[in-house]
Amino acid sequence: MLTHTYNKVDTNTEGVVVVVVVVVVAVVVVVKVVVVVVVEVVAVVVVVVVVIVVVVVIVVVVVIVVVVIVVVVIVVVVIVVVVVINNDKKKNKNNNNNNCNSKKKYKKKRKNGGAL
Repeated sequence: MLTHTYNKVDTNTEGVVVVVVVVVVAVVVVVKVVVVVVVEVVAVVVVVVVVIVVVVVIVVVVVIVVVVIVVVVIVVVVIVVVVVINNDKKKNKNNNNNNCNSKKKYKKKRKNGGAL
């Protein structure tokens, strides 16, 4: 009778051990699947964030380059306009002075009996 009882308990223990092993294996598989899914989701989020940051940096660099080019063009145009205006003023002033001087010289020559 003791042997029979011992066998019954042993069989029940084996059943419990099998159930526990199955549950542990199932939990490990579920945890592995969850970890893989979480890692994949995190990887996708990281890739998306990196792509967004790269695009934003590229856009900012392009905008800065365009602004610098526009400012340089405006400065060059202003410098050229100022130089051209100053040259025109100097030429006009020189021409006026030359005309005045030549007229004065001409008048002086006539007054002094220069040939006309």
